[in-house]
Formats: sequence, structure tokens, C-alpha cells
Amino acid sequence: MNIKFLLLAVVVVFAYFQFKEDTSDLGTLNKVLDTYTELELSEDYGKEADYIYPKIYIDKLSKEQLRVKLNKKAEKTRDITTITGFQFIPRLPLKTYADGLYALVDYTKSMTIDFSSKLPKDADEEAIKKFKRGIRLSLSLMRMSAKEGDKMELDEVSNIVSVKKSGTFILINENKHGWKFIDTTLPKTLLKKILHTDIINQEQEFIIQLEDAPFYGLTRQK
Repeated sequence: MNIKFLLLAVVVVFAYFQFKEDTSDLGTLNKVLDTYTELELSEDYGKEADYIYPKIYIDKLSKEQLRVKLNKKAEKTRDITTITGFQFIPRLPLKTYADGLYALVDYTKSMTIDFSSKLPKDADEEAIKKFKRGIRLSLSLMRMSAKEGDKMELDEVSNIVSVKKSGTFILINENKHGWKFIDTTLPKTLLKKILHTDIINQEQEFIIQLEDAPFYGLTRQK
């Protein structure tokens, strides 16, 4: 056999397996996580409605109404916030329940909040002091709602707050309809309403930890 032909065949086979779409359960999960990461980094929150578990909102909103709501919420802070990093770390292996698959997926998110644009250019010394007090108050409120390990630092010169936070999503692939996200900061009454009893029973320790975590300075709603 011609050696050049053999080498070409090896390259073609390698390329096929390298670029062939991974349609395994883990492959589809990773693809969804990559897409969600891109949406977070581009701050295209309206499109995240396509990936939110429908049972969270279906009783009150259509998907399009949810999309509008997410976009409006983002618009309020878009001019001062910048997402600087976002990373998912799935807890493997994937787990099964009566209606399909699920996974706990941890994430870390880094962002900056630039308050400087809110300070009038002609502000006098007293106005600047009041402005900085307002930033420190906002930072205190943010820290009250933070989880242990979250970091929030204020640069007093630039008036920029750097935030690094972490959390966990529950991703569910129900009846092979695709992976959907459940934010575990939701009220516990809602989580227990929408989660299948199999998942609740299998993740009792995790759910208990969520119930004991601080939420806006108070105990999370059970």
C-alpha cells in the first residue's frame, strides 16, 4: 500500500472522530453548557429562556413572556455590568431518575460592576462622598446575599466592584427533550414542587445544604 495513501487515510479517520458531533448524553450536556456559557459572556439573557426548565414558569408565563422579562431585567444593569468569566464544572457521572437523566453542575461567574458612569461629571466633593457611601451600601447588601466563598471587592479609586460568585444548577433531560436548567437559588417550596421525587430523594444532602445557606441575609425559604 502506498505510504502516502495510508497516511492520508489515517488523517481522514482521525479528523472524522475529532469533529464528529458527540451525541452521547454527556456530549449533549457539554454542548448545552458551552452554549449557555456563550450566552452568559455575551449577556444575551433573553435566549437563556430556551434552556430554563419549563415547569418553573409555565403556570405564569409563556416562554416569550419569560424572554421579555429576562431582557428587561438585564437592561437595568447592562450599562454598568460586564461578565468577565463563566465556567461550568459538572458533577459526574450523570444520574438517572424515572423520567430521564439529571446532573448537578457547579459554576463560577466573574463580573465587574462599574458605578463610575453614575457619578455626574460636575459633582462636588460632598456629592462624591455621598456617591461613594451609596456604593459601599450596595456592596454591603450584595455581601449579605452572598454564599460562603463568594468574593466582592471595591476599588475606591475607579468605583468598580469586582465580583466572583459560585453556585449550582440542576440540569434535567426529561424524556429526551433536551437539557434544561434549574437554578438552585429558587425558593425551596418551588424546587420541591417542580423536582421529581426521585431527584429529591437522591439529593437529600444537597438540598439540605441549600436550605441552610444564607439568602439575602436570612435563612432560605423552605
